[in-house]
Amino acid sequence: MKKLQVVDGVVVNVVEIDPDAIPDWVDGWPDHAPGIDIGWLQDEAGDFVPPSTAAPAASQLWAEVRRRRNDLLTACDWTQLPDVSVTEAERSAWQVYRQALRDITEAEDPAALSWPTPPA
Repeated sequence: MKKLQVVDGVVVNVVEIDPDAIPDWVDGWPDHAPGIDIGWLQDEAGDFVPPSTAAPAASQLWAEVRRRRNDLLTACDWTQLPDVSVTEAERSAWQVYRQALRDITEAEDPAALSWPTPPA
């Protein structure tokens, strides 16, 4: 018997298990069907499709948004350090930008985001 490990809508592992001793850690994992392999995508209906024909699931889009947001926040962490020589106006502008980045996940559609522009 084979089970599929799916993370954020993507098959990341195909595990062969003994059907007489199914471990707890595979509870809820979908059964493997012939042809499904690592990299296949699970759509909103729960069906599996090859990556080349699938539209990204909302969970995948949000995962990419969070990754980009975190990268952008990390890139400007230095602006908030106490020993950085920036004016209060510059620091405040960076704080507004950083808050806009944090708030981006509150948008309704991850495919239609308007990313904030960093201060000059």
